[in-house]
Amino acid sequence: MISGLAGQLSASYKGVSIFVTKESIENCGRERILHRYPKSNVQYAEDMGLPPDDFTVDIVFFGPTFKDDFDSFWVAIEDSDPGVLILPTFGVFPSMVAMPTTGNHDYSLLTNIVMTVRFTSTTPQPSPTNAPPSIENVFSSAITGFANISKTFSTTLKAPKTLNNLLVAQSDMKQVINQIIQTTGGFLSLGKLTIDRLSSAVSDPVSIADILFGVPSGFLNQVYSQFGAITSLVPNNTVTKLYTPSVTQPAFNGYQSLTFTGFNFAVNIYEITNNIQTLNATPSVNIPLWPEITSEQIDRNNNRLVLINAIRLWALINMMLQAVLNNYLTVNQLTNMINLIDDRYTLLIDNDTTGVLINIVKSDLEAMKNATLAVLNSELQSNTTYQTTTIQIEKILPATLLAYQLYGEFIKNEDDLDTYKNILISLNKSHPAHAFQPGYPITVVV
Repeated sequence: MISGLAGQLSASYKGVSIFVTKESIENCGRERILHRYPKSNVQYAEDMGLPPDDFTVDIVFFGPTFKDDFDSFWVAIEDSDPGVLILPTFGVFPSMVAMPTTGNHDYSLLTNIVMTVRFTSTTPQPSPTNAPPSIENVFSSAITGFANISKTFSTTLKAPKTLNNLLVAQSDMKQVINQIIQTTGGFLSLGKLTIDRLSSAVSDPVSIADILFGVPSGFLNQVYSQFGAITSLVPNNTVTKLYTPSVTQPAFNGYQSLTFTGFNFAVNIYEITNNIQTLNATPSVNIPLWPEITSEQIDRNNNRLVLINAIRLWALINMMLQAVLNNYLTVNQLTNMINLIDDRYTLLIDNDTTGVLINIVKSDLEAMKNATLAVLNSELQSNTTYQTTTIQIEKILPATLLAYQLYGEFIKNEDDLDTYKNILISLNKSHPAHAFQPGYPITVVV
């Protein structure tokens, strides 16, 4: 049975091979502080981020070279520099140090030294003031950005003064909401309700801002919660962001699509005739505008640009939030995300030719982009998970045990065990099928 495979599995620290009988991870999940509001039963959790990697490992040194093996490990853990820890179950962890410990040599087992060692992660920075960028920096910038977009939208939108402009504004808002509904694949009833409310409030920019961006009942915040990645709480008018450490790619793709709101935006051909003028908000996305001949047409163009750009900037902020919340499996995924965020920011912000709204909130978006890229680049620079590691086998191990060590997460029954044992044997054809000799390298992608 698989349960009979219990024994010693090979690991290493700073390149020194060791055998472990048990490994425990000490810090699972995110650190949170609970806050209570006075005279109420309401509380919220302040996210303090991920705790440092921390492991407790039971190590055994045995066989004819047990004392030499122990001495080599002793030298490694007394060295002041951090090193790479490779564990058979929890994987590869860079920049780990060993805490002071004890070794036990039981005289009834003359060739056996056992010890329990705690390993914990460190950072090269000498103090918290130089700590690497964190997700909290991105969220802080996002909260400021959301608030300023809503405020700037309500002060920049022109209240329609004529029936023509009123109807055009209603038509534009209806088209924008319909585009969002199509992008998100839902919100049909909510979209209709939003359009009805916008139609009745279209002469009041403040009301429109509240309907679109209001927390928590605004239409875009309903879109925001639809993706289920980030939740907003608003006790006493204070925005507190709670979020999960992992999000799904569809959420990111949804916000990415919304940054192109206004693409092929429909226009009233009767009113525009052949004099349509187009401003490029991005090199690939056009916003059709009326020829600016009358003050009415100027107001219409202003409102169209303000509306579309506000949605785009709102979506760009959410894109960046999703980017820092995502879990990345490969270096290429991280690199592609960094390039995508940088490119989309350039398209929407740096290349903006509308001169409406974007330049007013540009400093907020720039701060958030810098915080986002700092987090992603920090993860890219510190990440050593995506590498090929060679395990040196220091004693003869049965093929079944080695198969379980390397493929344990895939082995659910005896048939799986036999399959992976045979795979391992087939990959090492020059070796006897029943065992692996000391020093024989097995290369594993971890």
